Amino acid sequence: MVPEATAAFWVIKILTTGTGETASDFIGNSAIPVLLALVVVTAVALVAAVIPQFKADRYVAPVYWFAIAMISVVGTMLSDGSRIALGITFLESTLSFVLALGVVFSLWYRREGTLSIHSIHTRPREIFYWSAVVATFALGASFADWMAVERDRGGLGRGTGPVTLVLSVVILALVGWLTWTGRDLVESLDVEPAQAL
Repeated sequence: MVPEATAAFWVIKILTTGTGETASDFIGNSAIPVLLALVVVTAVALVAAVIPQFKADRYVAPVYWFAIAMISVVGTMLSDGSRIALGITFLESTLSFVLALGVVFSLWYRREGTLSIHSIHTRPREIFYWSAVVATFALGASFADWMAVERDRGGLGRGTGPVTLVLSVVILALVGWLTWTGRDLVESLDVEPAQAL
Protein backbone atom coordinates (compact mmCIF):
# COMPACT_ATOMS: atom_id res chain seq x y z
CA MET A 1 0.00 0.00 0.00
CA VAL A 2 1.24 3.50 -0.80
CA PRO A 3 0.52 6.91 0.71
CA GLU A 4 -1.27 9.79 -0.95
CA ALA A 5 1.29 11.66 -3.05
CA THR A 6 1.12 15.00 -1.24
CA ALA A 7 3.87 17.61 -1.18
CA ALA A 8 5.17 15.93 2.01
CA PHE A 9 5.40 12.62 0.12
CA TRP A 10 7.67 14.14 -2.54
CA VAL A 11 9.79 16.02 0.03
CA ILE A 12 10.36 12.83 2.05
CA LYS A 13 11.03 10.90 -1.17
CA ILE A 14 13.74 13.36 -2.19
CA LEU A 15 15.23 13.41 1.33
CA THR A 16 15.32 9.59 1.61
CA THR A 17 17.07 9.42 -1.72
CA GLY A 18 19.58 12.01 -0.57
CA THR A 19 20.18 10.07 2.62
CA GLY A 20 20.62 6.90 0.58
CA GLU A 21 23.17 8.66 -1.60
CA THR A 22 25.30 10.00 1.24
CA ALA A 23 25.00 6.76 3.23
CA SER A 24 26.10 4.70 0.22
CA ASP A 25 29.02 7.10 -0.36
CA PHE A 26 29.96 6.83 3.31
CA ILE A 27 29.84 3.03 3.07
CA GLY A 28 31.73 3.01 -0.24
CA ASN A 29 34.54 5.18 1.14
CA SER A 30 35.12 2.96 4.17
CA ALA A 31 38.16 0.71 4.66
CA ILE A 32 37.72 -2.79 3.17
CA PRO A 33 36.88 -4.69 6.42
CA VAL A 34 34.47 -1.93 7.48
CA LEU A 35 33.06 -1.77 3.95
CA LEU A 36 32.25 -5.49 3.95
CA ALA A 37 30.61 -5.26 7.38
CA LEU A 38 28.54 -2.22 6.33
CA VAL A 39 27.42 -3.91 3.11
CA VAL A 40 26.23 -6.95 5.09
CA VAL A 41 24.46 -4.73 7.65
CA THR A 42 22.84 -2.76 4.81
CA ALA A 43 21.64 -5.96 3.12
CA VAL A 44 20.14 -7.25 6.38
CA ALA A 45 18.49 -3.86 7.02
CA LEU A 46 17.03 -3.91 3.49
CA VAL A 47 15.45 -7.33 4.08
CA ALA A 48 14.21 -6.19 7.51
CA ALA A 49 12.61 -3.13 5.90
CA VAL A 50 11.04 -4.79 2.86
CA ILE A 51 9.42 -7.80 4.54
CA PRO A 52 7.09 -5.74 6.80
CA GLN A 53 6.17 -3.50 3.86
CA PHE A 54 5.08 -6.50 1.76
CA LYS A 55 3.19 -7.99 4.70
CA ALA A 56 1.34 -4.75 5.49
CA ASP A 57 -2.31 -4.74 4.44
CA ARG A 58 -2.47 -0.93 4.63
CA TYR A 59 -0.16 2.04 4.44
CA VAL A 60 1.85 2.57 7.66
CA ALA A 61 4.15 5.62 7.42
CA PRO A 62 7.17 4.30 9.39
CA VAL A 63 7.09 0.90 7.61
CA TYR A 64 6.71 2.42 4.13
CA TRP A 65 9.40 5.07 4.58
CA PHE A 66 11.90 2.69 6.21
CA ALA A 67 11.56 0.47 3.14
CA ILE A 68 11.99 3.46 0.82
CA ALA A 69 15.06 4.66 2.74
CA MET A 70 16.77 1.27 2.60
CA ILE A 71 15.94 0.84 -1.09
CA SER A 72 17.47 4.26 -1.75
CA VAL A 73 20.71 3.30 0.00
CA VAL A 74 21.08 0.08 -1.95
CA GLY A 75 19.91 1.66 -5.20
CA THR A 76 22.35 4.55 -5.03
CA MET A 77 25.19 2.16 -4.27
CA LEU A 78 24.50 0.80 -7.76
CA SER A 79 23.79 4.09 -9.57
CA ASP A 80 26.56 6.50 -8.56
CA GLY A 81 28.38 6.00 -11.84
CA SER A 82 25.90 7.91 -14.04
CA ARG A 83 27.21 11.39 -13.16
CA ILE A 84 30.76 10.27 -13.83
CA ALA A 85 29.78 8.69 -17.15
CA LEU A 86 28.15 11.95 -18.37
CA GLY A 87 31.03 14.12 -17.14
CA ILE A 88 28.87 16.78 -15.44
CA THR A 89 29.32 18.54 -12.09
CA PHE A 90 27.28 17.82 -8.98
CA LEU A 91 25.53 21.18 -9.25
CA GLU A 92 24.75 20.65 -12.95
CA SER A 93 23.35 17.23 -12.15
CA THR A 94 21.16 18.62 -9.35
CA LEU A 95 19.81 21.48 -11.47
CA SER A 96 19.13 19.13 -14.39
CA PHE A 97 17.00 16.85 -12.23
CA VAL A 98 15.12 19.80 -10.65
CA LEU A 99 14.24 20.89 -14.18
CA ALA A 100 13.35 17.35 -15.24
CA LEU A 101 11.03 16.87 -12.25
CA GLY A 102 9.32 20.20 -12.92
CA VAL A 103 8.77 19.26 -16.55
CA VAL A 104 7.36 15.83 -15.60
CA PHE A 105 4.89 17.29 -13.09
CA SER A 106 3.85 20.09 -15.49
CA LEU A 107 3.24 17.76 -18.41
CA TRP A 108 1.50 15.18 -16.22
CA TYR A 109 -0.92 17.71 -14.74
CA ARG A 110 -1.52 19.50 -18.05
CA ARG A 111 -2.37 16.25 -19.85
CA GLU A 112 -4.20 14.34 -17.08
CA GLY A 113 -5.59 17.08 -14.81
CA THR A 114 -4.35 15.21 -11.72
CA LEU A 115 -1.17 14.03 -10.06
CA SER A 116 -2.95 11.44 -7.91
CA ILE A 117 -1.25 8.07 -7.72
CA HIS A 118 -4.67 6.55 -7.05
CA SER A 119 -5.91 7.35 -10.53
CA ILE A 120 -3.11 5.65 -12.44
CA HIS A 121 -5.08 3.37 -14.71
CA THR A 122 -3.81 4.37 -18.13
CA ARG A 123 -0.45 3.94 -19.83
CA PRO A 124 0.30 7.72 -19.95
CA ARG A 125 -0.39 8.13 -16.22
CA GLU A 126 1.82 5.16 -15.45
CA ILE A 127 4.62 6.65 -17.57
CA PHE A 128 4.28 10.03 -15.82
CA TYR A 129 4.30 8.40 -12.36
CA TRP A 130 7.45 6.37 -12.99
CA SER A 131 9.13 9.34 -14.66
CA ALA A 132 8.49 11.36 -11.49
CA VAL A 133 9.83 8.55 -9.30
CA VAL A 134 13.01 8.30 -11.36
CA ALA A 135 13.49 12.08 -11.38
CA THR A 136 13.04 12.36 -7.60
CA PHE A 137 15.41 9.46 -7.02
CA ALA A 138 18.06 11.10 -9.21
CA LEU A 139 17.41 14.59 -7.75
CA GLY A 140 17.71 13.34 -4.14
CA ALA A 141 21.02 11.62 -4.98
CA SER A 142 22.41 14.62 -6.88
CA PHE A 143 21.59 17.26 -4.28
CA ALA A 144 22.98 15.13 -1.44
CA ASP A 145 26.23 14.55 -3.34
CA TRP A 146 26.46 18.28 -4.06
CA MET A 147 26.01 19.07 -0.36
CA ALA A 148 28.43 16.39 0.85
CA VAL A 149 31.43 16.30 -1.51
CA GLU A 150 34.52 18.45 -1.10
CA ARG A 151 34.62 21.95 -2.56
CA ASP A 152 37.50 21.07 -4.87
CA ARG A 153 35.21 18.42 -6.42
CA GLY A 154 32.40 20.94 -6.96
CA GLY A 155 30.38 20.35 -3.78
CA LEU A 156 29.64 22.30 -0.61
CA GLY A 157 32.01 20.16 1.46
CA ARG A 158 29.63 19.25 4.32
CA GLY A 159 30.70 15.58 4.40
CA THR A 160 28.73 12.38 3.83
CA GLY A 161 28.34 11.53 7.52
CA PRO A 162 26.93 14.94 8.59
CA VAL A 163 24.64 15.20 5.53
CA THR A 164 23.31 11.67 6.18
CA LEU A 165 22.65 12.54 9.82
CA VAL A 166 20.88 15.84 9.10
CA LEU A 167 18.72 14.37 6.32
CA SER A 168 17.84 11.37 8.52
CA VAL A 169 16.69 13.66 11.33
CA VAL A 170 14.54 15.67 8.88
CA ILE A 171 13.04 12.43 7.48
CA LEU A 172 12.25 11.12 10.97
CA ALA A 173 10.61 14.42 11.89
CA LEU A 174 8.46 14.47 8.73
CA VAL A 175 7.46 10.80 9.05
CA GLY A 176 6.59 11.41 12.70
CA TRP A 177 4.49 14.40 11.67
CA LEU A 178 2.69 12.33 9.01
CA THR A 179 2.07 9.53 11.50
CA TRP A 180 0.70 11.99 14.05
CA THR A 181 -1.47 14.02 11.65
CA GLY A 182 -2.49 11.31 9.17
CA ARG A 183 -2.19 13.86 6.35
CA ASP A 184 -0.81 11.22 3.99
CA LEU A 185 -3.78 8.87 4.33
CA VAL A 186 -6.33 8.63 1.56
CA GLU A 187 -9.73 9.87 2.78
CA SER A 188 -11.69 8.18 0.02
CA LEU A 189 -10.93 6.45 -3.22
CA ASP A 190 -13.27 7.97 -5.77
CA VAL A 191 -11.31 6.69 -8.73
CA GLU A 192 -12.31 4.73 -11.76
CA PRO A 193 -11.86 0.96 -11.64
CA ALA A 194 -8.47 -0.22 -12.76
CA GLN A 195 -8.28 -0.91 -16.45
CA ALA A 196 -5.77 -2.98 -18.35
CA LEU A 197 -2.70 -0.92 -19.12
